[in-house]
Amino acid sequence: MARENRTLRKVNKVLARVEKHIEGTKEALEDLEIEFEVLGYREAVEERPRSRGSHRGA
Repeated sequence: MARENRTLRKVNKVLARVEKHIEGTKEALEDLEIEFEVLGYREAVEERPRSRGSHRGA
């Protein structure tokens, strides 16, 4: 019984560390997703055709 309790404590400790790493990875992926969205928006704006004049009906 004592051995099982010790094993469970160790497993819980490892599980907590894994969960912490998963959370950190999840946050990093969310940050990257935001970065890619910004870069994609920037590319779309840069690729947009530009008119020579800004006058309407000229």
